[in-house]
Amino acid sequence: MKLVLLFGFSACGQLLAEENYFPLADAVYTPRVIPAVRFGGDYKSLENKQHKYYFRSQTVSLFGEYAFNEYVSIGGHAPWTRRKETGTETHTRFDNMGLFVHLAYPGSSFTPVGGLDFTLATGNADVLIGSKRLFNLEPYGGIGFHYYWFSMTGVLRYNSQTNKKFREDPDEKDDFARTWKADLVLGFNFTHADVLLEYQYRYTYDPDPKRLSVHTLAPGANLKFGNLIAGISIPMALSKEREFGTGLIIRFSGRF
Repeated sequence: MKLVLLFGFSACGQLLAEENYFPLADAVYTPRVIPAVRFGGDYKSLENKQHKYYFRSQTVSLFGEYAFNEYVSIGGHAPWTRRKETGTETHTRFDNMGLFVHLAYPGSSFTPVGGLDFTLATGNADVLIGSKRLFNLEPYGGIGFHYYWFSMTGVLRYNSQTNKKFREDPDEKDDFARTWKADLVLGFNFTHADVLLEYQYRYTYDPDPKRLSVHTLAPGANLKFGNLIAGISIPMALSKEREFGTGLIIRFSGRF
């Protein structure tokens, strides 16, 4: 009996998804938080249809991340966006590019995470794709939990537009938008696949009087072929207030 139990636990361990190195599944809709050497690209399409209003945004991004160790990594992404909205022409150009520093402390069932994401003002506000004057700062912190094939990650983020002076400038119409975000990711992690359920709450409370409260649910999955990962996510708006109604994200990446 003891030999059977030992064999069963050993086989179960082999079915787990690289638990020692990647205890939390790579999210697809919400940002990834575990440091790793990553590279790849993704396609994201967001769409909103309401009565006579139509909006569609399509973005192709390349991204890369370098981890100094299992505790800290740096990286960035470069997005190219095509945007169509009712009453406007279709525009295609570079969106705001992003850079980040990610921190984690793995080693037990609980993994504290934190870091800073920020975007550069490489877009064009005139065509509503990014901005030339404003960029965003987004510090975050949270904790992940994993137990065998199950993982859960909760993260709180604060996002604020800013400029080179780090203060609003009414003369230049630099009224900063400020947003709180809460991410919750449930992952069922196996050797060759992750099944994901991601939830995000966004609350934009500034500039007054604009206030926007958005709930989004995103079921998805990763297929893993050694160090190569193919991911898919289908985000769906749950609230009447929404930036988009439905979407699709497809990602191909290598993780080491």
